[in-house]
Amino acid sequence: KNITNELKKKRAQEGSWRRKINETRSNFMRQLRKTQMDAAKELNNMKVKMSQEMQYLEQKAKEDIGRLTQERDEVKKDLSDMTVAKNELSTELISFREEMTELLAETKQNATNEFEAFRDKTNAETTKQLSE
Repeated sequence: KNITNELKKKRAQEGSWRRKINETRSNFMRQLRKTQMDAAKELNNMKVKMSQEMQYLEQKAKEDIGRLTQERDEVKKDLSDMTVAKNELSTELISFREEMTELLAETKQNATNEFEAFRDKTNAETTKQLSE
């Protein structure tokens, strides 16, 4: 009877250990599943944030590209306008040089003509005075 009581005690103690082990295993598995779910939620949150950040950066890049393209086009137009103005100034300068050259030649010819007329008049007067 003593042995039977001992066996009953040992079996009861083993049952208690098994329950404790099963309870610990269940708690561990529950905690593991909770940790996995929390990690999955955090991963999804990170994916959403990364996606939003990528969309923001893509939009910003599009805006920057648009702005830079507009600035480039304005610079091209300004350069084109400056080239046209330079060509017009060059043409005006050539015309001015031609006019100045013609005016100089005309002035020189007028001066030569006046000098020759003065010389002829002076020679005629001198000749008239000598013949008198």
